[in-house]
Amino acid sequence: MHAKESGGKKQQGVMEETGTGIASELPPRTIEEVLAGAMWVASLTDPTLCLERLHETFNEVIFSCVDEEAEDEEERVGRLKTAADRLREQRAKEDLRRALMELQDNTYVDEAQGEGEDEGDGIDEDDNDEEFSDESQLMNDEEFLLWIHRNDIQRQEDRAEVIGVDVTAADSAVTGVELQLHRVGLGEEDRLMAEDPLPERLKAIEVRERRPALGSRILPHGYSYKIPLEYEAFWILRQLRGAGQPLAHNTRICAIATRPPAEVADEPVVVSIAYAVQKMTQEYMEPAHLMLYHQTALHPLLCALLEASPLTEAAESTLPVSSYAYSIKTGRRQRPFISDSYVGFNALADRSIGEGDPAWNRIGSNEADFAQRKPCFLELGRLLVRILELDVLCHRLESQRQQLLLKLKDHPESCVQEQRVALESLVFESGIEADLWQTFSGLLTVDQGRGPTQVIKGLGLEDAFEEYTITGLQYQENLLANAPVHVCQSPQSMPLMDWARQVGATARSPRSAEAVLFLFNQAIVEQFSKLPILRKRLFDLFCAEGDLIVTYKLCERRDDVYPLATFFVEHPRHYLDLLERERQGTVALYYVLSEELVCREMNLRQLYDRSPAADEWFLERERAMELLLVRLIDGLIPKVKAELSQFAQQFVQTQAMERLGLICAQGPYEPTRLCLEVYDDDALTWEPEWNVVEALPLKQMHVNGCKTLRRVCAAYRGDSGITHISFIDESGSFIGSTRWENPAWSSETGRAADLMQQNQLEKLCARCSPSVIVVGASNMASLSLMRSLLKFLRGRVYAAFHVH
Repeated sequence: MHAKESGGKKQQGVMEETGTGIASELPPRTIEEVLAGAMWVASLTDPTLCLERLHETFNEVIFSCVDEEAEDEEERVGRLKTAADRLREQRAKEDLRRALMELQDNTYVDEAQGEGEDEGDGIDEDDNDEEFSDESQLMNDEEFLLWIHRNDIQRQEDRAEVIGVDVTAADSAVTGVELQLHRVGLGEEDRLMAEDPLPERLKAIEVRERRPALGSRILPHGYSYKIPLEYEAFWILRQLRGAGQPLAHNTRICAIATRPPAEVADEPVVVSIAYAVQKMTQEYMEPAHLMLYHQTALHPLLCALLEASPLTEAAESTLPVSSYAYSIKTGRRQRPFISDSYVGFNALADRSIGEGDPAWNRIGSNEADFAQRKPCFLELGRLLVRILELDVLCHRLESQRQQLLLKLKDHPESCVQEQRVALESLVFESGIEADLWQTFSGLLTVDQGRGPTQVIKGLGLEDAFEEYTITGLQYQENLLANAPVHVCQSPQSMPLMDWARQVGATARSPRSAEAVLFLFNQAIVEQFSKLPILRKRLFDLFCAEGDLIVTYKLCERRDDVYPLATFFVEHPRHYLDLLERERQGTVALYYVLSEELVCREMNLRQLYDRSPAADEWFLERERAMELLLVRLIDGLIPKVKAELSQFAQQFVQTQAMERLGLICAQGPYEPTRLCLEVYDDDALTWEPEWNVVEALPLKQMHVNGCKTLRRVCAAYRGDSGITHISFIDESGSFIGSTRWENPAWSSETGRAADLMQQNQLEKLCARCSPSVIVVGASNMASLSLMRSLLKFLRGRVYAAFHVH
């Protein structure tokens, strides 16, 4: 036993001597050498590729103990620390601590007291060296943690001024580390970006909509509002059941949307929408994250989306495999089990497309594997994106309503305050409704004007006017109550013309009986034609029951009549084609609405005038109503046209993006070639998003033996009106680009800009020599763009290159 112990001690001593010898042979590393070894971090692009090396370098730079360079080798060997050495080191650390605290914008308190205590401790010869070393190391670590989180906003020159000229070697070392870390990106901006909880999509909404933390929008004068989550969820549900929306096909959802909000607060689909809105706007989760990892709470939404939907049948052949659960080996899909509480592929989903396929079976079991694959519904992701867009629209409309309420708040007239109360009880359903109320509030608050109502006030005939008819505000009250609260009265004691003659004689400026009745009828038309409740109802009626008459010019062809509702539901692209033909002058479009439907919606016999039909008062007011019908329909035509055009463009663009998403999801990706398709002037079948340039697999070119590809000039115009022109060589490489605008020819500056861009495009055509020009646009501007390029080719390029 003693021999073994002595042998072990001897071996341990040899190892210690060997380690000491190796350590003494290694040259001491300076701070410059340590930092030089860490300079590879400056060119680092992706930290995840080399985490271990980055961690080692970080520890080496921050926590390595660099030996101080001694002036003499003999002084370093066998020298002990004295009290004076410890005092100098402690004072240097205190100076460094004060400098770092000043950089952190904090005042270092109790400096004199701290220095006195430190001096006393330093002079004391009986201090324990190990205790002092541990405490100083702990203080260094705390200083480092404070420093790494400080506000790094001062420039390097300011830091040098703060630290001062009497900087010790330790100060220089720490300052060098700070500069190196700042050089690799550890700054205040990066810290703020890392701490921002909003993803990029939600951050853009916060900035664009002026909604701090995705809360309510900022109102003037410090006012604010709050939308209860359950009310917003019900509002979004009502929007989702509209024409062209994802849930328009579901009759059950449409029935729920017509009930009062209090009755449907506990409906699973409403709760699911509220859950999605809360996750996106309060917990800042992206729609894609919800689609993948929170499907259980979204099952009612999935049910509403897939219930009685053609998506369930089309998924077998047209939708990509990522829409439903699928087998990785075979690509076969299965239909989901759809219910209000569960949508998925558990044992209840017994309609597997891959029935009998062993790839769907568990290993060693004949039971179908439905529960092991979690589905990824692309349509659910699109629905969540739409819900987020509707949340933005909801806050935008509510902000406009709150601003209108603030505008009407302090108005002295009682009738204005009554309309403010009516506005408080409403919820804007669309931008059209907000625009109608904006116009109406402007008429309420105007004090001076030249309209018929203002003329009546100037003549002092307000009482006579209210004796002749009810006002527009009173009729709107009837509409809201759906009851005859105020109706017209016909005095039986006096004929109408005699009454009008007396009224004209009592005016401040005498008027004839005919002039008085004409003025009163004009005031009726003015007041009633601006009522937002009436106009919104007639607008909805126009979109649902109106017709579009297409009259063809320059040809012997009968007129076509299309219901406007079909363009909202089935043929939005066809409406864009008709608009383009109208711009070309080949057709004329007329928007019509039956006056009988308008009268039925206005319910004039119940809510306006209940006098006998043979009464002369009734007949005179009926003439005013006929003028009102014409004014109302003419005023609604531009709004219906704008709404239909906006809907059609949005629908076509959304359809194009969804088609692109399906193509990308189907994969696989492989090299492609360009396939060009000529525009058909007669059929108008050119889809500018897809059919002009189509990507086909490159291998088909070799199989079919196609000839060598030629250079292409591709011109694309977006909604901004600017055309981006790119030149592509035979191998598909990008070789040049320019921009094309439509400057105003009326100004000299516009003509000069047009000449400059034509010269630039001509030079690019001469240098790149494209043999094919491809034109595309995201809207109907593609035809005008094609005409402009054809004019340029014939006037500049063909002449320069002698093309006949």
